Amino acid sequence: MDNCRVGPGFPVWLQSQTELSYVRLTNAGISGAIPEEWMSNISTRIRILDLSNNIITGKLPFQYNFPDLLAIDFSDNQFDGTILSSVCSIQYLQALDLHNNQLSGEFPKEWSLWSDIGSVDVLTNNLFGNIPSSMGIPSSLAILKMDNSHFSGEIPSELRNCSVLERLYLERNQLQEAYLLG
Repeated sequence: MDNCRVGPGFPVWLQSQTELSYVRLTNAGISGAIPEEWMSNISTRIRILDLSNNIITGKLPFQYNFPDLLAIDFSDNQFDGTILSSVCSIQYLQALDLHNNQLSGEFPKEWSLWSDIGSVDVLTNNLFGNIPSSMGIPSSLAILKMDNSHFSGEIPSELRNCSVLERLYLERNQLQEAYLLG
């Protein structure tokens, strides 16, 4: 449901739904944290989870087992804390969109665990440190958006291994250019 105001709190009717495989509540006026019990109940069934453009706060809920999750969109919220390395253990994840939150810390180095990832968007956060060289391991990566953060160091030359990479956004960081194709 897009642009359907169900907030401000996390909808009680939604919390009672435990058999969902596709959740899309964008710009729904939802505020506060995602209820842990609901996330735990749906984690084994969910395939698409889109809660973008709300006012959701708290830590990212990646401590659960998501055996069938294909896409996560938590963009344009107020999540804080770090991106836990457990997100990289979501085996079939194809799209991760966390842009425009208040996330900080380094991007997980376990990136190479994703074999099917096609799109990663973490722009406009407070992420810092080096971009992991393991980002060049999943050859399925087509879109990488990491601009407007605090990444530093060299752009990993391993990105040249991403044979289907179409879009690479790294501007507004403190990165040193490197020759990616050589």
